[in-house]
Amino acid sequence: MSIEAANDKGNQSLSDSASSLSISDKLVNVAVDSGFEEFAVSFDALEDSKRPLHVKRSRKSSSISNDPAPKLHKRKLKKMLESMKDPEVEYASTHKNITLKTIQSAIIGTLTDKVTGKSSAITFKSPQNVVKFVVCVVGGLRRADFVDTSEDSFVTPIHESARQKFPFIANTFKHALKLSSPGTKNSISSPIDVMCHISLKPKDRQKLEEESKNQKITINDLLLSKEFLSKSEYPVHNEIVSSILPQGWKETQKFEHEGSHIFSVDCEFCQTLNGKELARISVINFQNDVVLDEYVKPKEMIIDYLTKYSGITEQLLEGVTTTLEDIQDTLLELVSSDDILIGHSLSSDLNILKIRHPNIVDTCFCYHHVRGPPYRPGLKWLTKTHLSRDIQMGELSGEGHSSVEDARACLDLVKLKIQEGRLFGVDSSRQGVIDHINEEKPVEKPELKHVAIDYQSVDTGSGTMIQVDNDNEVVDNFTREVDDADFLVLGLKELEASLGWSSCCRVKHDLEDSYTNLNNRLNTIYSLLPANSVFMVLGSHGQDSSPLNNLFQQRRVLMGKQGMGENVNKDLDVLRDSIKQEVHKLREAVGFVTIKPSDT
Repeated sequence: MSIEAANDKGNQSLSDSASSLSISDKLVNVAVDSGFEEFAVSFDALEDSKRPLHVKRSRKSSSISNDPAPKLHKRKLKKMLESMKDPEVEYASTHKNITLKTIQSAIIGTLTDKVTGKSSAITFKSPQNVVKFVVCVVGGLRRADFVDTSEDSFVTPIHESARQKFPFIANTFKHALKLSSPGTKNSISSPIDVMCHISLKPKDRQKLEEESKNQKITINDLLLSKEFLSKSEYPVHNEIVSSILPQGWKETQKFEHEGSHIFSVDCEFCQTLNGKELARISVINFQNDVVLDEYVKPKEMIIDYLTKYSGITEQLLEGVTTTLEDIQDTLLELVSSDDILIGHSLSSDLNILKIRHPNIVDTCFCYHHVRGPPYRPGLKWLTKTHLSRDIQMGELSGEGHSSVEDARACLDLVKLKIQEGRLFGVDSSRQGVIDHINEEKPVEKPELKHVAIDYQSVDTGSGTMIQVDNDNEVVDNFTREVDDADFLVLGLKELEASLGWSSCCRVKHDLEDSYTNLNNRLNTIYSLLPANSVFMVLGSHGQDSSPLNNLFQQRRVLMGKQGMGENVNKDLDVLRDSIKQEVHKLREAVGFVTIKPSDT
């Protein structure tokens, strides 16, 4: 039977209700309903139209062959055509709630070609045709604004009343999901942080730690990536991103020199009429020799020497004539752009120095805070914990820090890290979600890219973290990243701030304007997605968190009294119950999932 005859016969059997089916759905129906055993057809054009962006086509030749098309049994044909269907989202009606971890598992399963079983609360049909995932975590969305809370199932219709405040959500999504925001009975967690990493099982953690000890690293393995530097608070060297050098700034140049090519830097500052300015700089080479230690005269009038921290006094700067420009010139003679600079939160020092350099090792990223990312560890704590020595003890006496002492501490921490391995001093119970995905995906699949855009820094492993100050910057950065990324997580918080739930936004917006802005931003994000992209809007927490913060403050006061010997056990028990109730309310969030339909 010819392809035209098959289509004619198939079209006669299709009902009017099937007119909304995709091309691949119709072809499946045509092939099966026609009742033939073998069917010859070329799939190139259809495959090209359905192929996800991250799957590269293996055939290079586009020439048309005169050879007859291969013969396919109808079962094989059906399987091949079904594999080209548009992806769909499916829910398990037996579940009463859905968590972010469940959603994350569905994303990981799809991107690694290891789809979760049918028992999961959410799955994707034809997962191989999903192009990318975009997750918008939106503060200020209340479950009661969208769903009937008395419904047993976690999948519910969206209230018609939601159209007034949230027209984009009401028009774009078919269902609302009763979402359980991350946390425990006594605490809440950042949804974006949860989406960007996975918790490793003990055996996986042990395996990673053993592998890390056996894998030797060099200082080059500790360098901050050019991508990270270009999207963080570091001044960006022209070798990373070409740009005009601002007035008063200088950047290192490439030149050959003898001696050390690795330097540890620390600066001390004073507060002037023009903000913080350089007052002392110390530079240590890799052999632990002091190669530069200079006091510097600030350009503007000093209003606070910050002696407790800087160690700088009026007497120490008396008679000093060295200027910032002198220090810049000295550094450019000492350090080539090929050399490596070490420091702790070195971005602060380089911004005060007005120096741009491309090769950075920062101990606040080499090591983790005791509470894990996104918190950053202090140099004093790191030095005491890993080097068993005390620094910055001058804070207690009022004499302040020594920049030489701090620079040496940074250098020794880096040497220790190189000796002990990549996972030394970090929380190895967590792994960046994209690192896990790229480890688990089929080897023939290209590396996938993950981008997180939020107000707070989040640990993304080898993914990209972009920190912003407002929702407009979220959308702007998304516009730049969406084409190249496979999994994007965005944080939109203007509405949350306008409701008074947080103070994350520097500029206050009218509440009605924030509703309008949110709808417009979500619409912009959705419009930039290619067909067959999974788009999710997830509420962060179900209400204002300030009552919970007040309860936490009360608990700290009571625990302080308990430490002084007072019997406050009954009060603490009552407070713990109140905290649990408040946490339960906060964790009652709402979410929405859809797949952008194919244009065909």
